[in-house]
Amino acid sequence: MSSQPPAAKRRRQGDRGPLPSSADDASPVDVFGIDYSNVKVTVNGKATENDASNDDASNSTNAGKGRAPPATLTLKSGLSDILHGLGRDAFLESYFRRKAVHMTCENSDHQEQHAATRVSKLREAMFDLDVSTILQETSSDSIFLWLRKPNGQVGESEYENDSAAKFQNETIHSIEVADVDTAIALHKTAGHATYCRAPPAVEQCLVSNLLRDTGLGCGQYDPSGSSIVCLGRGEVETFISTPGHLTNWHYDFQENFTIQLSGTKRWTVQSGTIKDPIRGCTPHYASPEAVESQIKAAHLHDRKFKFGYPKVGINAIGDVATIDIKPGDAFYFPAGMWHKIETVEPGVSINVSLMASNYAAVACQALQHLLMTDPKWRAPIVHNNVNEDAIATLNGLLNELPDTIKKLQSNQNGAQAIIPPILQHAPRFAVSDDDDGSMAGNDGPNIEDCNDNNDDDDDDGSMANCDPNIEVSNHTNDHDDDSDGHIDDDNGSADDNQYVDPLTFDEYPESWKFDDDDDDDENIQIYRNPLATLTKCSELRSFYTEPRKIDENCFVLNVNFAGNEMHQSNVRVEFKVHSHGLASKLEQIEISHQHSQLSEQQPSAIPNGDANDTEFRRLKKFLLYHGYFLHSSHHNK
Repeated sequence: MSSQPPAAKRRRQGDRGPLPSSADDASPVDVFGIDYSNVKVTVNGKATENDASNDDASNSTNAGKGRAPPATLTLKSGLSDILHGLGRDAFLESYFRRKAVHMTCENSDHQEQHAATRVSKLREAMFDLDVSTILQETSSDSIFLWLRKPNGQVGESEYENDSAAKFQNETIHSIEVADVDTAIALHKTAGHATYCRAPPAVEQCLVSNLLRDTGLGCGQYDPSGSSIVCLGRGEVETFISTPGHLTNWHYDFQENFTIQLSGTKRWTVQSGTIKDPIRGCTPHYASPEAVESQIKAAHLHDRKFKFGYPKVGINAIGDVATIDIKPGDAFYFPAGMWHKIETVEPGVSINVSLMASNYAAVACQALQHLLMTDPKWRAPIVHNNVNEDAIATLNGLLNELPDTIKKLQSNQNGAQAIIPPILQHAPRFAVSDDDDGSMAGNDGPNIEDCNDNNDDDDDDGSMANCDPNIEVSNHTNDHDDDSDGHIDDDNGSADDNQYVDPLTFDEYPESWKFDDDDDDDENIQIYRNPLATLTKCSELRSFYTEPRKIDENCFVLNVNFAGNEMHQSNVRVEFKVHSHGLASKLEQIEISHQHSQLSEQQPSAIPNGDANDTEFRRLKKFLLYHGYFLHSSHHNK
């Protein structure tokens, strides 16, 4: 974590700045001067014109009467609203994970209108920026306050020859306050700047929308925050600044979208030497215990990296750029970019921080799951002078490892086994009972969108209509549950609707291409995913409860769970079949796979079955989508 405070929910203590939006004459300002035709670019305060062509950028940012009307930022805003005028495709192709970009108002005379137009809805969702209410409704367990420097303290220039004193003057010292009233008093009466997470509804909607639009973590998101295997994660931080506050140089490991709701901040930024950092670097924060872990992480990429403020040749590259972020402005900056923030005018800003699992993590977790099926790899490490030599044993296992990986990749479509189709498409989020719609344009298969598509002019799409307790639909619950869970055991009965029915399942996204007719092609074969297991519900429940007829034809599918200590599954779904014959066929497939593992034989392909067997064909499609089956063809993306 970049600057991890004592509270577990806090991911860093560095101020991120504001993420406002744009008005009629808003245009992107590329901090490092990327070339776009017809885009006004400001580098260190100097406007330039560029010759390179980019149709997406030029069409969406052209100044003049043809410009699209300003996008109002609401809780359902995605990239098209936040980076209004730049265009989602241009942003993803040229900026995302590469460069910082600032959305501002070209004409300073229109700045007030710019702010009023762009962030009015977000301000409403943030309780009209009432500090007391913001702190009372935070997602955080506690609130952080940055301790204000004593009046009359000398400036940093007077510490040039005293590095220890200079460090104490420039670094942030903070306290964690659990009592809201105490935090409010310290902020309002003592003038301490304050940091906490945004209200749950604001955080969940903004994070889910931006994960979906950027594709980080394949757009996956667990609003409860309890999943340790979810591919995408994020949070929204609220910064309430006070006069003169300075957050000194540091960089973060998240992708960041900051929005200024009120006040003005001066951002100074510089590129770092670490691409896709796994930890931040926080010399601005008085946390000496974090130095070693941050240096270790940085040295994985850049052995010459040194802990400290940015310096070219040591831990930074390129020029320094300074920009003022004003109300209504939006600013994106990638992970690993050094930044320093000064409060020019006190106000409130929010920052959306996004992160995702990396390829190394998902591959290693899957490989661990696969190896755990082999008794030789499950054996404990033992080393003695009688009959156990740990080095010799490990060498033997490592010699076998390349063949295991090759088998997973070449014969069993390893990438699809690790990230099955259901995880390749952004989920949708459940709405509250009084919300009568879902966000248009999201074809995710998992859960309903936490947004309102009511076109009534009085409906501002704000978080007030969005359920703050978003829940993942039953059939995509990623977490194992040791309790009886969804089953109602009263009188031995169960609600048949609590199991997903593959015959009627219709939540496949349009972008997932699967044609049942492909099964007739002899060159296309179906295999069982070696990272998946099927368990009959009767096996799970019969020991503690009376047998129930419905459990005989119901199964729990778990995919890729042995790579983490909690054995949380990347995919978990409870489903039913309508015949004992089909239930027996699934059991036989599971048993056959176990036998092939024990004998180290190549798993056999799954029979296509009778072309007229509608239930089996639909079940096969359902299990392909959820990751139990793998397709020998790569056409089903």
